[in-house]
Amino acid sequence: VSEAPSFLGKWKNIKELFLDCREHENMEDSEILQKALSGFMSIRKLVETSDPPEELNVAPSLLAFHDIAEKAELSGILQLKGLHLHAFPDFFFEMGRSLSEIDLSRNLLVEIPNSALGLVALKTLRLNNNRLKTIPSSFAVCTALTMMNLSHNCLQHIPFAINGMCELRHAFLQCNEILFLDGPFEGCTKLLSLNVSQNRISDISSKFSCCKSML
Repeated sequence: VSEAPSFLGKWKNIKELFLDCREHENMEDSEILQKALSGFMSIRKLVETSDPPEELNVAPSLLAFHDIAEKAELSGILQLKGLHLHAFPDFFFEMGRSLSEIDLSRNLLVEIPNSALGLVALKTLRLNNNRLKTIPSSFAVCTALTMMNLSHNCLQHIPFAINGMCELRHAFLQCNEILFLDGPFEGCTKLLSLNVSQNRISDISSKFSCCKSML
């Protein structure tokens, strides 16, 4: 078998799934398998190696996100760190407005869709260690944000959206590809720390004069 059979999607109460001795080594990333497992609410164990393991391997990127979404709804904190995500999970768009903290660090995200922006209550955002090249200007709706970590990405400019984050205290932008420190900081009157180390910056703008809390 080189692809997961589509009928897997009909077995919603499956507890364990064995894919050992498969032909295609990257089948865990296949679109069919992702779709087949997307509705599972009870799967907790997945064996996908060709050699019998001592313990069952857990593959978080293939689990239904039911428990994660449920916990986030109750606590307002969404933890999706290190799940090898290429895109935002579907349930994210339904609960964005209720979240106060989001951790999507250490994934494979290359963009933030505009439809993901409704995060009016968000205070802490971790998107570090992804592959982001830009941040949508509409992200400025995050006016309650106090800490933002965008380090270890591929950003070439300071996100314009920062200007609308009037409550922002700490911004981490180190280890990107930023060339100029010319971001719009007029609205960041409460900014206490800004880390832009290990970039390609050759000039510092005078716009920092508005960040009196940093002076």
